[in-house]
Amino acid sequence: MPARRPNTSAVARLMSAEPVLIVEDRVQRSCAALAERAALTPRETDVLGCLAQGRNTQYMAEHLCISENTVKSHVRNVYQKLGVHSKQDIIDIINADGE
Repeated sequence: MPARRPNTSAVARLMSAEPVLIVEDRVQRSCAALAERAALTPRETDVLGCLAQGRNTQYMAEHLCISENTVKSHVRNVYQKLGVHSKQDIIDIINADGE
């Protein structure tokens, strides 16, 4: 029995298609809505997105091109404006918003 050849047009379509980022999109939408409700600055919103992904201070500093002390200030402001005390609290809020 000859080997079955894949449908090359279907494979090409799949290879060229943009990746589907359902979870990441949901997190981004939840972060944007939460940032608007809490009146976060644009940079605080960036930090919120990193916190929602569980990123640490060093990663945020490198990714956002700011010092670790500046990250810590933004994290403190985000926590205060959202009334939370930990990264896990933020993740829980984001997950609850997405449900």
